[in-house]
Amino acid sequence: MTKKSIIWLAIFVTLIALIGILFGAVFCLRNQNVKVVDGSALLVDKSEIIQTAGFKNGKSIFMIDKDKAISNIEAKYPHIKVVQIKTTGLLSIEISVRTRHEMYYTEANEKYYVLDEDLKVLNIIEETTSESEPTNLTKIVAGEISISTTTEVCDFVGTNHQRLVAYDLFVAMNTVVTKTDGETETYLDREDIKSMLKTVDFEEFDTFNKLIITTKYGVKLDIEKPENNLQNKINICFSTIETFLASTETENKEQSGTIKIYYNLNNEMQCIYIPQTEVNE
Repeated sequence: MTKKSIIWLAIFVTLIALIGILFGAVFCLRNQNVKVVDGSALLVDKSEIIQTAGFKNGKSIFMIDKDKAISNIEAKYPHIKVVQIKTTGLLSIEISVRTRHEMYYTEANEKYYVLDEDLKVLNIIEETTSESEPTNLTKIVAGEISISTTTEVCDFVGTNHQRLVAYDLFVAMNTVVTKTDGETETYLDREDIKSMLKTVDFEEFDTFNKLIITTKYGVKLDIEKPENNLQNKINICFSTIETFLASTETENKEQSGTIKIYYNLNNEMQCIYIPQTEVNE
């Protein structure tokens, strides 16, 4: 190596070192903020969330581990969901959170497990009696949800597919199914959804999956491949139910039968209504 090359190499190394020092001294974390995105009141002080995240002021903002911070918070606080962690400047980050709400429950190991729409365990009821069984939540049929004897509050249960479908089901019900209050039509809120959906069951086969739902009307929804465009499928199902309700004298009259969404041999989506008499045959 020539003397000139050595000089240029030394200059280059020096510049890299200076840039590293500059980034470490200037672009380091100074401010941390927690934002509640749904406007709800948290049961935990924001300073505790920041402490649990584990970010240290003075560390390079480009070196912080956001995934680890999310895991730390989610593992400690059952009723907090971290929506995202983002940098809001060269010196600051913002932790966006919302409250998790009870949506489903299931029975396993002689206990009731109370879950949110992500299938995170929010509470465990130790005794399975008629008095202790939740009456205001949608029941997930046990057997298809993997829950072990070591499952605790803050754990997520079920497979990735089941968690995805459970969340998508809530979103679909909240964004495409409506109710009428006087002359006003609004989308279902969380309490409406829990009342509307009595049971949910996941069925898995070698080549496809199914979502089986029992509604408050007595109509069963049999949905194939729920991981694909569930919003549209839920919209089809409840539009069909509304057609049946329009032909009855009262909305409280129980219907029967199954609305089945499936794919034919050409992989085309089909929807049929099977009356209860045919289901029983």
